[in-house]
Amino acid sequence: QTRAMKILMKVGQDASSAGST
Repeated sequence: QTRAMKILMKVGQDASSAGST
């Protein structure tokens, strides 16, 4: 579960960064 959450957070951050740009 922790790993999935970590990946989800990383993906979310990446998406946020891409969308922000």
